Amino acid sequence: MLVDNQQLETIGSYVKDHLPEWLEEAWTSPGEKQLDLAERIVRVEEALERQGEGISRNGEAVRQLIIEIGHNREGIRRNGEAIQQLIAEVARNREGIDQNRASIKQNGEAIKQNAEAIKQNREDIKQNREAIKELIAEVRRNSEAIKMQGEMLNQRIEDLIRYTEKRFSLLQWLMLFGFTIIGTLVTIYRFVGTTP
Repeated sequence: MLVDNQQLETIGSYVKDHLPEWLEEAWTSPGEKQLDLAERIVRVEEALERQGEGISRNGEAVRQLIIEIGHNREGIRRNGEAIQQLIAEVARNREGIDQNRASIKQNGEAIKQNAEAIKQNREDIKQNREAIKELIAEVRRNSEAIKMQGEMLNQRIEDLIRYTEKRFSLLQWLMLFGFTIIGTLVTIYRFVGTTP
């Protein structure tokens, strides 16, 4: 397990605070204390060396991470540009949507006006229908009157024909009577004119 600098400083502070106590407990004589201290120093140095190697490896890992972050930053930059293009496209689409909304609103107004016009046309048609009904009733009344006048005219024509036939018959009789009288007068005149 690798230890970073902060953890290393924490460990160092802990060791520094407790080192005298540990040394007093571990040393039984001054010679042993020095030997044990030397061994402990060597162990600490080895541990520090291993920690330094770990820190070096951590540093290399951090460097690789920074390089990776740099690559990721380029990708993030490209993603940012793509996002900006997407935002611009969304803005354009929003403008198109706003225009479509305005067009839909205008179409709604036109449809409303057409509906009002249709309603007015229906009223006009209803009024025209009523007028047509009245006109048809008037035509029917006029037809009845014309029919009655026609019947009266037929009756007058028939009366006139009968009157004319009577006059013609009377005229025929008068003509026959006149021809008869003329014939009789001519015969009498001849008879009278031929006698001495």
